[in-house]
Order: sequence, then structure tokens, then C-alpha cells
Amino acid sequence: MTTHTIHYSHQHGFSSAENSGLILPVLNRYESNWYLKGGLGTGRIHRARLRPGFDLWTADCLFNHTVEVVSEDGEASLSFFFFMSGASVATVGPRADIFALQGGQQGICYYPQSGGVNRVASSVPLRFVAIEVDLDRLAAGFDDDVSCMPESLRRIAEHRCNGVFRHIRGIAPGMTHALNQIMNCPYQGMGRKLYIEGRCLELIACQLDQFASPEGPTADGRTVIHPTDAKQTERARDLLVRDLENPPDLKALAQSAGMSHPKLNRCFRQVYGMTAFEYLRNERLHRAREMLEIQGLTVTETAYSVGYGSISHFSQAFKKQFGVSPGICGKLN
Repeated sequence: MTTHTIHYSHQHGFSSAENSGLILPVLNRYESNWYLKGGLGTGRIHRARLRPGFDLWTADCLFNHTVEVVSEDGEASLSFFFFMSGASVATVGPRADIFALQGGQQGICYYPQSGGVNRVASSVPLRFVAIEVDLDRLAAGFDDDVSCMPESLRRIAEHRCNGVFRHIRGIAPGMTHALNQIMNCPYQGMGRKLYIEGRCLELIACQLDQFASPEGPTADGRTVIHPTDAKQTERARDLLVRDLENPPDLKALAQSAGMSHPKLNRCFRQVYGMTAFEYLRNERLHRAREMLEIQGLTVTETAYSVGYGSISHFSQAFKKQFGVSPGICGKLN
């Protein structure tokens, strides 16, 4: 099995060991994208530095090979994460702690030294949201009064925790809407920054509330999609986006997954936070943005390549999704 190594540094971001497969177009002074290309896979990894010590990471990609992400200079921070799809095993910290995640899980984790190796599975869509907060920013968010925090988090905020901390549960239904809004933000510029920050704070509030309660979804699978259904849903997703110009209809897609149409949409919502049709539309528009920004295709070429038969319908959908017309997006290349 081929393994591709990607290096990450806090200052320079991602770089491919083979010096190919990843490129970095800077969207603005606080956002960056790393697009997968060539034999590495498809999709992107995104970082938004919303405030000093308050970073958002998202990924929506599919690797063609198993990937090892090597981080050598990670800084201590508290991570609020939501693993919507995919599978990874991380080896982190001075004691080489093992941290495995799969789709449907969310939680809070802290490592005093966050450098390590994260092994990401191939052929399974990787889709996650992670909000990283440094300890000073965490305390400032509570006006430096951390007494209302649960004891475990209070120790972290007060720099009294020298060990590893993890708290993992299942993604609650109420979280999926905010996650979908982050992954598909309709705004640009300062409006986008404020919108995303608001959704991040909402998710953190949900996690802290869940953390303080002994009840609620746990990581043992009570609210996580059944592994068989998850596998069938991921297979349906692969079929759905294999040919964006001529995708299967939803009836054929449901039959290929061995599900009814309503169950397929329900499973899509659990895994990806949206219905199959919404996922297809989202994938088409994100692929279109990549074609315009990275490949330099024209609006007409792009529209037809992702399955739109009408240029005007494509332009309307693109502007609604990203807040700018596809023509303007192409000129930013």
C-alpha cells in the first residue's frame, strides 16, 4: 500500500514530501486553502485565523493513498473537533499516545505538546471541523473567570494540566446545522469572518453544555450511525460524485446503497450534515470554484464540467454559495 507523507509546520503550513500534490492560494489575510491535486486526491484543507489564538480548520477531501501528516512544531492548544466522515489514527505527544477517530464523533482534546503523526485512511471521504483555542484565549473568553468551567477544563485553562486530556462523544443532531453552515458559508470578507466565528462559538457552547451533563450522546455509538450504514452511505457518496456531469438519480443511488431513498437521505444527514442532493450541489460548486481559481477554466467550461446545463442557473447558485459571481472568482486567479 502506497503511503504519501505530508509535513505541517505552524509557520509554513502544509508541504508535500514529494513537492507535489498540494498548492496554497491565499484567500485573504486570515484564510488559506491547501488544494489536493494530481495523484494525491481531490478536495481541500482550509484554515481561518479568526482571532489571535482562535483558529478554525476544516477538511473536505478524498485521498487516493494513505497519508501520514507529520507535525514537528505543534503548539499546545485546546481543540474542539467534529469528525463527520473518514478515519484517522494519530500518534502524538512525548509518550506517543494513540488517538483514533472515525466519522460521527466529536469531542474536546488537549495535548501539552501537539507534534506527532496523523495517519489518514484513503478511499474514505475525510470531512471535519476543528476549532483550536490557545489557553490564554480560552481564559479571556470567560473574562479570566474560569470558575464556571468543569474542573478538567479549568485545570487546562489555568495551565495546571501537564498530561493528555480527551473527551469524545457522538455528534449530536443539533450540531450538524452549524457544521454545515461552516462548511458552506454564503458570505465573503468581514461578513464571512463574523459568520464563521459565530458558528464556532455556537459549537463550542454545545460541547461545553454536553460536557457538563452526564447525559447525552457518547462515543460508544448510541447516536453514531451504524458502521454498515456509514459504509453504504460513503459508497453512495463516491458514486454520486464520480461523474458530476452525469450523476445517478437518487432512486438509482439508493438502490446501489441497498437503502430506501428516505433512509439514504437520513444517513447522508448523519454523516455529511445534508441530503444527497444538497451534497451533490455543494460538491459541484466547490469543484467549480477549484476549476476557476486553480485551473483557470472559463465560466462556461466550468458550468458544463460540473453538470450545469444553464450558465445563468450555475451563476446564480455559485453566487448564492460563495457571495461572488463565478466570473469575478475566476479573475482572482
